[in-house]
Amino acid sequence: MLALDKDTSLHAAKMRNLLRLMKDRNVFKIDEKEGFLLKSGQELACDCLREMIATMPGHYDGIVGVPYAALPYSAVVSLQLRKPLIIIRKEAKSYGTKKLIEGRYEKGQTVVIIEDVVTTGGSIKDVVKILREDGLIVQDVFCLLDRQQGGAAKLKEDGINLHSLMNMELVLSFLVSVGALNHDQFEQIRTALTLPFETVSQLNIGTELEKAETNTGSERRKAMKRRLSLAERKESTSNKLNKRIIELMLQKKSNLCIAIDYKETEQILKLAETAGPYIIAAKIHADIIENFNKDFTDKLAQLAEKHNFLIFEDRKFADIGNVIDLQLAGTHRIGQWADIVTCHAVQGAESITNAFRKS
Repeated sequence: MLALDKDTSLHAAKMRNLLRLMKDRNVFKIDEKEGFLLKSGQELACDCLREMIATMPGHYDGIVGVPYAALPYSAVVSLQLRKPLIIIRKEAKSYGTKKLIEGRYEKGQTVVIIEDVVTTGGSIKDVVKILREDGLIVQDVFCLLDRQQGGAAKLKEDGINLHSLMNMELVLSFLVSVGALNHDQFEQIRTALTLPFETVSQLNIGTELEKAETNTGSERRKAMKRRLSLAERKESTSNKLNKRIIELMLQKKSNLCIAIDYKETEQILKLAETAGPYIIAAKIHADIIENFNKDFTDKLAQLAEKHNFLIFEDRKFADIGNVIDLQLAGTHRIGQWADIVTCHAVQGAESITNAFRKS
C-alpha cells in the first residue's frame, strides 16, 4: 500500500486531497445492506489517473472506457493525454455501423482500459474479449478503486495487469485515521466484503487540503472555477436564438426538450399540450407523421405560443444550400413553423448559413 502519509511527491499530495474531497462531498457511502459504495469522482480523480497512465512504461495507442460509469473519466484522460478515445458499446446498434467498438484504431495497436470501480473484474474481461477479437492488444487496466474482492487475480489469469489509484485498504485506512469510520463500522465493511486484511494502518493525515498542483494548473483551475450564471450568459450572447432559449430557461426554470416521435398528429398535439408548460422545446420528425397537414402545424404553433416553447424539427438537412432552401419551403413548409432544425455539417458552414438566412 502507498505510504500515503509519508510520500512527499506531488502525486501523493493529489491522492491525499482526492481522498479528502471524496469524504467531504459524501462520495463514500456506508450502507447497512451494501456495506461500502462509491459514487462518482471529481476532476482530481482524472488528474491522478492521467499521471498514473503517463508514467506507465511501454507504448499505448488509445484509451478505452468501460461502459458506462467510466466513460467520463476516459474522455477527460484521453483528451489530456492526446490519445484517441475508444468506446465499447454494451450492444451493437441495429443501424449505422452496427459496431461494438467505436473510435479510431487499427489492428495490432495497444490500448489501455479505464474503469471506475473493480470488484470481480467481470465487465473488464468482457471488454477485453471484444477488443482482442478485433485485433487490439490489451495488457493494462487503470481504475479509481480496487475493492479487493478478487478482481485483480482474475484479470491476471487473462494476462491483464490492474493498476488502481486506491484500494479498499487505503480508503479504509484514511477514513479510520480521520475519524470518518469507527472500529465497528470498519469491521462490518471488512466482513461484508470479505476483504483480505484484518486491520488497517493509522495514517498521520490531516483533513485540510494541501497545495498539490503546479502554478499552471492552479491558474487553469481558477479560470475554470467560476461559471457564468444563465442571466449573465443571456446578456453576453449576441445570438438571438441562444438568448431566447436562455430566457425560456430562466422563466420556466426548466431545460427540458421533449422528443415527440409519434406518427399521428393527434398524439403529438395531445402530448405537446400536456408537456407544454414544463418544456423549453418540443422536437418532432415531420417526415414520419402519416397524416401531416397545415392544420397540424398551425395548431402546434398555437400550442407553442400558448405554453411558451420552441418547435424543434429534427430534419437533419444534409445537402447543398440551394437544395436545403427548397426543402425548407417544400412539402412540409418547415421554414414557416419550425424555430429550430438540425443539419449535418458535411456540406460546410457557408451552404448552411446561406440557406437559413434566405428562409
